[in-house]
Amino acid sequence: MSAYLVKWSSSWPWRVHWKKAVPKALRPIERTHMTESLPDPTPESSDDRGAVDRRAALGAGLLGVGALGAAAFSGRAGPIDPPSGPIEPTGRTTEEVYAVAQRGVRLLSTVPATFDTFHFISEPGHYILDRDIDAGSSNLRGLLYVQASDVTIDLNGHTLTSKGPATYGVRFVGVSNQNLTVRNGTIDCLGGGILASGRSGVRAERLVIRNASSTEPTGGPYGVGILAGRNAVVTDCTITNSNSTSFQLGDNATLKRCSADINLNFAGFSLGHNCSLEDCRTTGAGSNGFQIGDNCVLLRCVSVGADTNAYLTGNSCTIERCTAASAVNGSGFKTGVNCIVSGCTARLNDVYGIEAGEQNVLENNAVNANGSGVLLRKQGICRNSLIDFHTAFQRRGIIVGSECLVDDNLISRNYYAIHCTGLDAIFRRNFFSSFTNLYENLGTNHLPLATPVNLTTAGGNVNVIA
Repeated sequence: MSAYLVKWSSSWPWRVHWKKAVPKALRPIERTHMTESLPDPTPESSDDRGAVDRRAALGAGLLGVGALGAAAFSGRAGPIDPPSGPIEPTGRTTEEVYAVAQRGVRLLSTVPATFDTFHFISEPGHYILDRDIDAGSSNLRGLLYVQASDVTIDLNGHTLTSKGPATYGVRFVGVSNQNLTVRNGTIDCLGGGILASGRSGVRAERLVIRNASSTEPTGGPYGVGILAGRNAVVTDCTITNSNSTSFQLGDNATLKRCSADINLNFAGFSLGHNCSLEDCRTTGAGSNGFQIGDNCVLLRCVSVGADTNAYLTGNSCTIERCTAASAVNGSGFKTGVNCIVSGCTARLNDVYGIEAGEQNVLENNAVNANGSGVLLRKQGICRNSLIDFHTAFQRRGIIVGSECLVDDNLISRNYYAIHCTGLDAIFRRNFFSSFTNLYENLGTNHLPLATPVNLTTAGGNVNVIA
């Protein structure tokens, strides 16, 4: 076998020329179009006519291949003229197009509906809303009904709207289902925002939930902003004008930068045990502003205008740098056993500024203009605090139980500076000023501070009577 080069002539008529191949490194550059291994033509043993026939056949074959290629190309090509009419937008943002292009992301408009839902999500995955949804006044199980684990819903700045009194924006069901994330949008549904009762691992991020004001009496709960089970994580969410609890979450919940404004009948935040709240706010709660279980931590939170207590806690909780103001019919901070209240402000609350359980530590607080200042139960400690301006008739600056320590406080402008209800209390390094009566014990006024049995003044008090 010998290698031959096939080369076309450059002028009409086209002819095929045969030339024995020269090693590439030794031959000059030529305009060749095809290299092929062919049998040695052995021109010495073939007549001229046979050689011409073979060349003609090869030329016809090459022309046939070219014709087939042209036909295939023309079959694939579409019209080169654009469609008539102006260019119109698709209605999708660049972010939406990019998200859809990613693996596992689906537009919710491609998810089927059922007779009582707008979109029924039955498979895990990442879904993105590509339009607003308005269900009118129809009662549906949920605009987005989720019956699968590991689902993420990006509302993408859109709004879910319903005036149906039993319709939630997002409803998460299934006994074993867990891990739902909803983010980036607005839910304006009369029935409620997100209903995930008993479901674990719910996340809500950057949501506005409003007008969950349903009073539907049967089949509830209705009128809840976010209702979820254990291990919920909620950040940067605002809930306004809900009829029931705004944030109702189970144990181990984490909330940051959330607010509950004007919930009509229940708590702003109602949480289980071992929860954490940072920079959260409630105004106009229909019951307690923050209602939390045991072993919870609250940092830099604010409650204004709660209808009962601004804060109602379980045992072993820590409350730091929080504000309780204008609680109606309740106290600013009402705590369980073994809690810490530190660096907080309690002002203009109807009953007590701080109503502490047994073995509480209260330090560095400002308690001002409440019904009475501080109620310190058995074995409590109150130190380094301002207790001021509880001047109404029979209002007390601090009420002290048995075995308490009251140390290094400024207690001023109170009708009774101290009311002692127990034994073995220790007062030291306190400054009392501008009181109507220094001391009240079991209804008896004007007793010197050291007179009651087992009341110790170790360290000495500075008593200044106005």
